[in-house]
Amino acid sequence: MVLPEGIVPTLDELKAREEVRILYLRDIDGFLTFEKSYVINDTDAATQAKYGVFWILPFPCVVVNVRETHSTAETTAATLTLDVEKLTGTQAEGAGNSILASVFDLKGTANTPVTKLPSATNADIRLDTDNRLGVILSAAGNEINNVVITITLKVRLNNLPT
Repeated sequence: MVLPEGIVPTLDELKAREEVRILYLRDIDGFLTFEKSYVINDTDAATQAKYGVFWILPFPCVVVNVRETHSTAETTAATLTLDVEKLTGTQAEGAGNSILASVFDLKGTANTPVTKLPSATNADIRLDTDNRLGVILSAAGNEINNVVITITLKVRLNNLPT
């Protein structure tokens, strides 16, 4: 979609953009909020190498919260956590800053969505164009299965490309 310079896209036009695959848009406090999800299917969820960068940001936005659920909880590993990190420049996976106030416990009850607040550090939750978001597993899992992560973000309309 190409719009004349200075024209702000409508909600319907934003929903149609291929690079913004979202569940819904809503206006809260002058920001549009939207969700970006990442799924690690089946037993792939127990393999650390299946996690990593899942999105390159097309425009600046701010993290509102992050939700996670899994269909089978980890039982064998002593601890198993999941973190979502912001990567800038040439940072390698695992070298970024967490966007979460606390990590997800993958030993928690299966099929129970858990919501985490964003980091209290503004620099960690303010995302710029071409920043990357990645998911990190603290160790290899055994039983963890079907992990779904949904990040709610907010953006000002004037930060969206036209």
